[in-house]
Amino acid sequence: MDNKIQIFLRYENKIRGYACKRDESLSSVGEKFKKESGYSNYKLQFLLYGKILDEKKTLKEMNILDTSFIDVGIANEVTGGGEMPIKFTDISKNMYIEQKFSKKAPKYKIASKGINVIGICKGIKCKAYNEVVIYPLKEKSNFNLIEEKDDLVCPRCKNLMVPKTLGFYLCEYKIKGKKCENDKIIPFNLEDKANDKCSIKYFDPEKSGNTMLIELIVEVTKFL
Repeated sequence: MDNKIQIFLRYENKIRGYACKRDESLSSVGEKFKKESGYSNYKLQFLLYGKILDEKKTLKEMNILDTSFIDVGIANEVTGGGEMPIKFTDISKNMYIEQKFSKKAPKYKIASKGINVIGICKGIKCKAYNEVVIYPLKEKSNFNLIEEKDDLVCPRCKNLMVPKTLGFYLCEYKIKGKKCENDKIIPFNLEDKANDKCSIKYFDPEKSGNTMLIELIVEVTKFL
């Protein structure tokens, strides 16, 4: 049997492939991943079909097969579990912009009342490719970014959209989240409203910068 296999590490909305030896430990592969992906300062866990893997064991010992997909999560030191992180605007800083609507805005940049997810279209053939698009939740009152991120698509081409920040229109809302910084889990809570009929209120990625989120739950408490 060939001693070499190809495995794939899956994280955020990305995938990295690695050529490995069957007798290589998962921790060895993990170190390569950390250097290449910018996760050097994080304690990671690796999951196969939802089961946390023992990094000290070899790929052969864990029966990891050729072209297996392994999910990467940030280790939660409190629960011992692993969550799939996502790079997102650090909304815990509560730095936002109120941007006026334009009658010339394309359809893929139209917000609805309530929660709006703002991101980048990754549909190569789409006219909005690599542009900012808005995915309106259309008066949906609850949203879990980590659990629902794979459902977010470009409103024009229905292909993958990489979420970047949140916007709100004519609603009162609450946000509960957890971010990971310097190998620590930091919880945060926000409560505010967006009541300007002529503009969308969104968290500014330029002022706030990015963070690694392991939880972001949004609730609209009232539509205005």
